[in-house]
Parts: sequence; C-alpha cells; structure tokens
Amino acid sequence: MNSLFGKHKWLQIIYGALLLAAGIIITILAFTQKEEVSKWLSVILAIGLFIFASCAIFAGIFTLQKGIFSTLFIYGIVAIALGVVLCAKTDLIETFLVIFVGALLLAIGAVECGEAAAMIYFKRGIFKIALFFAIGAAFITLGVLALVFQTKTTEIIYVALGIIIALLGIFETIMGIRYTIQMKKAQKEIDDLVVENQVEDVPPQEGPENLN
Repeated sequence: MNSLFGKHKWLQIIYGALLLAAGIIITILAFTQKEEVSKWLSVILAIGLFIFASCAIFAGIFTLQKGIFSTLFIYGIVAIALGVVLCAKTDLIETFLVIFVGALLLAIGAVECGEAAAMIYFKRGIFKIALFFAIGAAFITLGVLALVFQTKTTEIIYVALGIIIALLGIFETIMGIRYTIQMKKAQKEIDDLVVENQVEDVPPQEGPENLN
C-alpha cells in the first residue's frame, strides 16, 4: 500500500476521502441504525475471511504439490466457515466486539493490578502503587460494565470506530495533499534550475564589435 501511494499520491487522497466518508457514515448509523453497521461490518469481515481462505487454500495446494501437507488447508476451511456464519448471522459481530473489548479491558486491568502487587513486593513508592491499583481497578470496572451493558457498549464501540476511521481518513488525505504540493514545488525548482543551466550554457553571440 505504501509503495502504491508512493507512486500515485492521488490514490492516497482518494483513499483518505473514502475513509473519511466511511467513518462519518458509521458514526451516524451508530446513533440511527445500529443494525446497518453490524450488517456491513459482518459483510466486510466475511469478504476478508473469504479472501484469506482462498489464498490459504491455494497456498496449501501449492505446498501439497511438493508432497508437503500444510495446515493452511485447515485455516482456509475455518475461515470459510466463519465467513458463512457471519453472512448468515450479522448480529454476531456485535457480541464478538463486546466480548473482545470487555475481555481486553479486564486483561489490562488485571495486568495493572499485577504490576501494583509486584511493586508492593519490591517496596516501591506508595503513590505509584496506588496509581497502578487505581488504573487497574478502572479498567476492570470498564470491562465489567462493557459486558453487562452490551447494547450501550456496542454503540460506543461503533461511534469510536467511526471516529477513528474518519480521523485516519483526514490524516491520509492531508498527507496525500501535502506530499503532492511538495512534489509540485520540487518539480518547479528542478525545472527552473534546468532553464537556468541552459541559459548559462548558451555561447555568447559574436557581434560586429567582436569581429575586429
């Protein structure tokens, strides 16, 4: 992707604009039609799984021709199965996201509390210990709330996802425009330098006064 953008910066601008539009749409739908967000996320994820499955199976066939059985076959079949399930049950993405976010928050909280406990063992400062315990407790609380209030958590996740995608789109667009301006400026400087060198290389014309 970076090499493609390096050659065609206008693609980065278009890509950024599409990301920005997608982020805005997701954010709006998160407040108005949450089911539509779930459906489209499920479809996009299913397409990604199908592409991965195709690549994995073809790679497995390639290695099989060399007399080696690869687990890529299994990965491909599992990916196809997951893709079919996501297409049939678009609401599963909500449950998955909530459980993933809740579990992640709980894991972070547990790690922070574990660090605080280790600080007690190594007799660190009381302020630092209390701070890490507070951070860990906050993450654990957020994780529990995310798992208990799943509907509200889904809305927050979708809004956050939309905002992140929109910000990424703004960043990509700005970088594409900035690089395009820099390239045009650099090209103009090169053109001016070439013209200047051409003028300097032109031999002086002999006038009548130089004939004597």
